[in-house]
Amino acid sequence: MSKIIKLLEKGESETVEFKPSLSQTDKIMESVSAFSKSNQKLGYEEIRNLALQTSKVYWDGRVCEEATLDDIDEDKVRWYLERREEIRKVKKPEKMDVGTLLLNVGAAKKVNDEIKPTNAGILFFGKNPQRYFEPADTRVAIFDDRIEIISSGSFPKGVTPEKPKHVPVNPVLCQLMYDVGFIEKYGSGIYMINELCEEWGIPKPEYELSEVETKVIFRSGGKAIVISEIEKLGVELNERQRKALQHTFSKGFITNRIYREINEVSHKTAHLDLDDLIQKGLLITMGKGRSTKYIPKT
Repeated sequence: MSKIIKLLEKGESETVEFKPSLSQTDKIMESVSAFSKSNQKLGYEEIRNLALQTSKVYWDGRVCEEATLDDIDEDKVRWYLERREEIRKVKKPEKMDVGTLLLNVGAAKKVNDEIKPTNAGILFFGKNPQRYFEPADTRVAIFDDRIEIISSGSFPKGVTPEKPKHVPVNPVLCQLMYDVGFIEKYGSGIYMINELCEEWGIPKPEYELSEVETKVIFRSGGKAIVISEIEKLGVELNERQRKALQHTFSKGFITNRIYREINEVSHKTAHLDLDDLIQKGLLITMGKGRSTKYIPKT
């Protein structure tokens, strides 16, 4: 890719015509050669963008073309080394210049014997990243019954909310964030969100995906109460009661029959557990006999 760009930079005209004889096995050359069959002429920017799009180099690993090492904040580099040593037990080097360190962590590359920061380097260590990149368009909308978070970009190919796996779009940035503890375990984010939603007694998030953006919707669970907070107050709950409270806070009520179904227990066990929740001040009854419902105590 770099050779193509250099060739274009040295060209005598604004356009370059590629003939079929230039075809190579390289993916970039195959793409360029496809245009040559119809003798189309492409400008410098078109060829450059084509080369970047067909390259296997990730965005965060590409050189930030206008940036230099002067754009790197050495305080951020020191913080990264100290934080990485504290979190990941990676001993920081006693003597190492900033350029060499950035090369070692993938935050810089050598271009014509000059060390140039990559996009990851500027975003993570830059003095003023906004000088080179527009801020991401992330929106948060709060409604009476839900919260919507909308972010540009979509899931990587082959990854879905139902089957999350670690396929980073920007692996260098991902590694840097892991080094300092912003990511604890690869591929665990969605699972952690689901566990927290269950703990809070609210529905799991809904996802609306498109090619250009991702929307995550958190719906209200009604009178959702954090069960872990109840237990912190000294209220002891068994696992069956936790599941029952999650259902109650989500749906607004529970019955003896529902309790038996979700916990696979007898009528007597369900009655004793529900009565215990009443005694602990968490539920009250509504109705009588078989129509009895248990609702959260307000």
